Amino acid sequence: MGLNQYERRIAELLREGGAALVAQGNHLKYRFPDGRHIVLSSTPSDWRASRNKLKELEATLGVRKEAASREAEPPPYEPKPPRRKREYREDPPDGPGVPPLRSLFSELLTKVKISEEG
Repeated sequence: MGLNQYERRIAELLREGGAALVAQGNHLKYRFPDGRHIVLSSTPSDWRASRNKLKELEATLGVRKEAASREAEPPPYEPKPPRRKREYREDPPDGPGVPPLRSLFSELLTKVKISEEG
């Protein structure tokens, strides 16, 4: 079985980081020279496992995939504008700013009155 692009990148980062295989069983446990460690599943059941572990390894090592992203500063934080309050076209009978209430019973009474008149 061949390695996919994520598994190849994981192996490359482990080699570059000088990680040593500490234990092997259901999980592969690697330790880096500076004491950090990462645990990989021997047989992942999720198709996204390799991708997720690559992101975790990159975060552990402080490595980014794109060289351009290392040079560029992240954009400054801008909070979202406050949500607008709901506006109604007409003030309902309950008062301004209160949504009109329509009950099933009132609609039923309206239909009964129409059928009685007709």
